[in-house]
Amino acid sequence: MPVNLRDFMNAMNEWIRDAPPGAREVLPASMWMKVRQSSTDVDGGVYFDPRTIVDAALDGRKELLDSVAAPLALALNTRFAPREAEPRPRRGGLVMNGRSPAASTPAAPAAEERGYSFPAYDYSRDDLDSAEEDGPHVPVNVDRFDIGLRYSWPDPGDNELYRVVVSDLEDPYSPDEFEEIAVTEGTEAWDSAPATTAVRFVTVWAYERSSGGSLGQCRRVASRVIVHDLSDWALEFDPESRSVIGSWTPPKAPEGAQVTVHSARLPVDRPPGQLLKSAAWMSYEMPNSGSGFQDAQVVGGKRYNYVVAVEVSLNGRTHASKPVLRSITPSIVVERIEDLAAVEAPAPDPSRSSTLTITWTQSPRTRVVLYRTREPVDEQARSRDEILQSQLADARLPEEARLNSRLVAIDGTADPARTLHTLANVPWPAGSEWDTLHLTPVTLHSGDRASIGEPLCLKRARQVRNATLTRRLNWDLVTFTWPGDAAAVELRYTAAGQGLDLHQPPFASVTKEEYRADGGCVLEPGLPAAGGRLHINSLAYLEGRRIPSPVVGLDVPPRWVYRYTLIWPGDAAPMRGLGHLFASILRQTLVEVRITPVQGFTDPDDGVGLVLLYHPSRLPLSPDDGQAVPLYRRRPTGGDDQEGSLVVPLPPHGQELSLWFKCSGLAGGYLRLAVNSSVSSQIDQEYSRRALEHYALIDPELSLLFRQP
Repeated sequence: MPVNLRDFMNAMNEWIRDAPPGAREVLPASMWMKVRQSSTDVDGGVYFDPRTIVDAALDGRKELLDSVAAPLALALNTRFAPREAEPRPRRGGLVMNGRSPAASTPAAPAAEERGYSFPAYDYSRDDLDSAEEDGPHVPVNVDRFDIGLRYSWPDPGDNELYRVVVSDLEDPYSPDEFEEIAVTEGTEAWDSAPATTAVRFVTVWAYERSSGGSLGQCRRVASRVIVHDLSDWALEFDPESRSVIGSWTPPKAPEGAQVTVHSARLPVDRPPGQLLKSAAWMSYEMPNSGSGFQDAQVVGGKRYNYVVAVEVSLNGRTHASKPVLRSITPSIVVERIEDLAAVEAPAPDPSRSSTLTITWTQSPRTRVVLYRTREPVDEQARSRDEILQSQLADARLPEEARLNSRLVAIDGTADPARTLHTLANVPWPAGSEWDTLHLTPVTLHSGDRASIGEPLCLKRARQVRNATLTRRLNWDLVTFTWPGDAAAVELRYTAAGQGLDLHQPPFASVTKEEYRADGGCVLEPGLPAAGGRLHINSLAYLEGRRIPSPVVGLDVPPRWVYRYTLIWPGDAAPMRGLGHLFASILRQTLVEVRITPVQGFTDPDDGVGLVLLYHPSRLPLSPDDGQAVPLYRRRPTGGDDQEGSLVVPLPPHGQELSLWFKCSGLAGGYLRLAVNSSVSSQIDQEYSRRALEHYALIDPELSLLFRQP
């Protein structure tokens, strides 16, 4: 009988910890199964031969016989001495070619009673379904019925006998070590056994069949991890607390697993099917205690849909059950308007406010008025069945907030007891104080009584205005007028000619507090040197939903950064002072100007010229502030007849440039390199990229820019 896989792996892990040096490298964990398969069955147990281990798992390297194979065989033989095999527990199962069982069907007989003799599993056949995460997988299809689970799987077409094995604790790694629920020649099996944990691991094993009827080795052909539905999942309405109570039996987690129950209340204005087909229902998740929840935010007469699902995290994987829907309609105490809805229509003229179309349904005998306010209605007043109409103002529903209902259009509905009311062209007032707007329906009753219905909160995000960009050497600053009560402002960047994708996350986001603290939106280390376009929008939130404003575009000009230094005669000498002295004695007058791109231009059209300026009393401040000094592209020699240039092109990115000038004709004073920007860049848009503000020259230390008298 093969060694139990779990015991074998434990034995190997223990041995490898104290194994001889180099054993881990020559016998990695990926080869351990070959060691297990190399065992020989003996009376009541197995035996490991060192020579067989060498051939099976060590690539025939006989030099490892004494150092690795022999110590390993000794450890395994010591641990797995022959012993009497224990009987394997079985659970009741349902078989017979996939036919649906009756509730009274007895447990399937043992495989031996049906004439099947399964050989010990030795891992010799290649599996179609892998237990490893990165291996191939063939899923078992699961259908749920009141009498149990029906499994089905693809037929590999090799005329095999199928054996279905399950576990509520771990993935069955062998058909011999876990609970058998079915043996069948078909591709279906039933499982009526009750769940003991939140999950069930199902594996299907296929056995070769010989012409004589005996069974050969098996292979794993399909599997599935099933997360059971919640047991006793139910809803009820508590009239005393006016709340919906959800309850279920808490699921049990297998060892090493974490079980979480997710619950959600779906929005009443959306079909549940749309949300259940995806994970969208999780957006409406509500907390629960692990065994139930209480939802007091309900009103009578409206249908509420609740969903629960079980999630199990095990061995780094997450499995979930299908969401199960339950619905309930709380009883009505008094008629309230609970289905108020509004649609915003943008104004054709940007200078004017948008308008709202408001709808709701009501009984034809009910009188309803609407209120438009900046603040929400008082929650305590809304929770009462009725209040005096004279108390509405105290509930933050003043008379001046009441809308003109004489323009309401009334239409029939599918329910003859209800009518559809529509109030169109309701202005959404301008001003940031109205960015959040509340609509509240109130049902008026006889005797100066009123019932406050379900209010509707609307929110808008204001467009960013007065946006400006200021580029600095290694950071950028974006400023704008903060848009009303926006929660944040998002910034996205695109290169020149690149389209904007609003689904991509922003590269920067700033809150109002951060904006005020920094005096704007500070971007470090700054936007790309080549420039592009900045896209800005504000962001508001309502009930977890993002509400973005229209996007404002802002051009990002290029910013090319260079640094330079002046290397005076004698600077390379070990003693700088003496070096300068010797250079003076030898009448060395050539000074090197070395220019290095930090973020240099790449497009030749962006290139501009450089000019070296001299001023006798201070640093030159602009390209025309001082005397231009001729520059040489090559180091002048005695017989060199090259002429100096007053303007030299700036080198592109990745190309360091060295220039020279003669200091013999200069008295004491200051020298400085400057960008000689084209005059046309100030008047012609075609040359705007060559403007002076797009270039930055980092000066060296001041002492290098000063010419001693």
